[in-house]
Amino acid sequence: MKIRSSFVTNSSSSCFVVNLSEIDVQKKEAYKKLITCCCKSVTVAEIMKMYNNDCDFDQLYYLVDYSGGDIMHVWVSYDAGRYNPQLDDILCEYDSDIECPKIDLDI
Repeated sequence: MKIRSSFVTNSSSSCFVVNLSEIDVQKKEAYKKLITCCCKSVTVAEIMKMYNNDCDFDQLYYLVDYSGGDIMHVWVSYDAGRYNPQLDDILCEYDSDIECPKIDLDI
């Protein structure tokens, strides 16, 4: 699996680490709610099994081995297009390689 820190057009997948520990509580809860609602919860083993068996992924966004804390690992199975603008903006915000505007969510 490739590890990418931003959306790129020549890659089939990306992995993001979202660290919510340094943002205010209201925004943190909104981010957690959006990420958990938009992502299918899976384990690393499940992702690797599908990936190694060339299985079609049934969703675009996956929350990988999330234990309920402030660190959320999001794996995007296909990143040539951006399908959920709010979630994509959160992932973009936590990407250190590119500049993205800070966002406010009305959830």
